[in-house]
Amino acid sequence: MTRTSPRDGGQVVVRVGRVALPGHAVRGSDRTARRVGILLELRAPDGRSGWGEASPLPGYAGETPERAAAALLALAASPAARSDLSDILREPGTAGARLAGALRPGGPTDAVSAPLRRLLAAPLPASARAALVAALFDFAGRTTGTPVRGLLGAPRTGPDGLAPVPLNALVPLGEPRDAARAARAAVGRGIGTLKTKLGPAETAADDLDALRAIRQAVGPEVAIRLDANGLWSVDDACRLLPVLAAEIGPEYVEEPVPPDRLADLPDLPVRLAADESLRDPERAARLLDCGAIAVIVLKPGPLGGLDRCVALAREAAKRGLATVVTHAFEGPVGHAAACELALALRNGAAAAPGVPASETPACGLDAHPVLAAPPGVTVPQLRSASVVPASVSGLGVDPRPLLAPGAPRPAGEA
Repeated sequence: MTRTSPRDGGQVVVRVGRVALPGHAVRGSDRTARRVGILLELRAPDGRSGWGEASPLPGYAGETPERAAAALLALAASPAARSDLSDILREPGTAGARLAGALRPGGPTDAVSAPLRRLLAAPLPASARAALVAALFDFAGRTTGTPVRGLLGAPRTGPDGLAPVPLNALVPLGEPRDAARAARAAVGRGIGTLKTKLGPAETAADDLDALRAIRQAVGPEVAIRLDANGLWSVDDACRLLPVLAAEIGPEYVEEPVPPDRLADLPDLPVRLAADESLRDPERAARLLDCGAIAVIVLKPGPLGGLDRCVALAREAAKRGLATVVTHAFEGPVGHAAACELALALRNGAAAAPGVPASETPACGLDAHPVLAAPPGVTVPQLRSASVVPASVSGLGVDPRPLLAPGAPRPAGEA
């Protein structure tokens, strides 16, 4: 179907396309979940475009690519939303200012930002909203020659004036010898922070053997992050975290217990990080204030967009909490959006007085198999051991080859 919004003799087009992504290994099983990604294009009457991506992991946060695609097409089919999009896209020179204004405390209040304010308030699934926000930022950046990091609040200087963000590398736990080998390989390419996924409490002894091998292989100077994905009970966490603190010395442990129990943990000898717990805004606000966590982990897709991530980062900075940007195994567009967010935060977009930028921790944006799927579609910010401020406009990714003839059929246009 095709629906258009005439403005000054032109048409605004919203295209939602499906793309195949490599399967994602399911922890604890031998199967690989099939992946489908959703690309969103906002195209102005003069042909200029902005791109966003909604590629939720199967079963993650109750979202599906089909639901994201349906929500975006429904939004684009709304006459009011099409009118608002037309108002924004036909004046690209002010799009960047509007988006930057939307990130100010209290959000945009001037009349010129009303169309944007209404779009940002649309009741969309988190991944769909993240795609819409990224596409708007990409459009504004492309049409004004500005990297998205500049629209998010980083200084609008050349790449040489901005600091890169170091990467952490994901090391699978398994046989100690294999885990140690993977850890050495990561450190060998310049990685200074490693991350591992822990299993349920029943596998803690095996996990600890692998972690000891990793620590012995890389030495005490390499940071190790742990993520239990909420698999432990409070009693398990109280029993296991002191052991991990004493033997491994982790930088932090992410989501050791289910989201609704994180604030119940007593004072323990290791820093805790919140990831999935942040998806509920009310719970996130309580966690930021309760003193239970020291780190927040920001994923633009599950959290609903770059603007929400910046808002959370600013609140965290006020409380002296560290911020780590990571991904949900999206394709190049979603990954580039997360890279630009990490660069913006690294270079002052959410700085708090007295917190030097050099204390910004490594980000979880290392290369992963999904990024290798589309030949010729690269993430320009990504290097072997860091995210760098590449010379780009917008997100710097052209995903059109993913929708070329022979690619999966688009979901529709409006």
